[in-house]
Amino acid sequence: MTTVEERFWSKVDKSGDCWQWTAAKFRKGYGQFRYEGKGQGAHRVAYILSVGTIPAGMRLDHTCHTRAVERGECVGGDDCPHRACVNPDHLELVTEVENNLRGNGPAARHARKTHCPQGHPLSGDNLYAAPRGNGDTFRSCRACHNEASGKWHAKKRAEKAALPPVPQKKRELRTHCSRGHLYAGDNLYLRTDGKRECRTCIAAAKEARRTRDSE
Repeated sequence: MTTVEERFWSKVDKSGDCWQWTAAKFRKGYGQFRYEGKGQGAHRVAYILSVGTIPAGMRLDHTCHTRAVERGECVGGDDCPHRACVNPDHLELVTEVENNLRGNGPAARHARKTHCPQGHPLSGDNLYAAPRGNGDTFRSCRACHNEASGKWHAKKRAEKAALPPVPQKKRELRTHCSRGHLYAGDNLYLRTDGKRECRTCIAAAKEARRTRDSE
């Protein structure tokens, strides 16, 4: 009776450095093999049969693809020939974030950038790295951020200056309190809500309360 290992490796072409899967493939180009009652990626089955179990949450990175990307020889995608490789020596356990960064997707290309589009270095004090929910970080340029922030604030100030003046309340236009004391200098008390009060009148009211309490 043919074993799982014999059935699996009979579908593999080992003539090259990458061992190519020659049987059915998923739509995205990965080899397909029925293992333990369900269709699985052939590269995953190759790793399980040759190395051992794949821990939960971990991914298999095709190091042959990673090296090809670094050399500029592969752009990835569904037609990437490395997806059909089942050579266990070309498979490495990594986290999902690391696996994405080793590829050629938007996140990986952004992570490999050394300068922003304006030529500022994405390093040192100029690099701002914001954490993302998936454990990754988003890198951005502080110089560009500060420039954009300055332009935004300048625009808001100009818009505010172009607005008609807000009519002031009669109380805000007064220069003296109702008893004739000047709203200025040490006599002016400015409340947290922006309203003005007369310190002389405040002191007089406190003295009147003390007198009433002592009687």
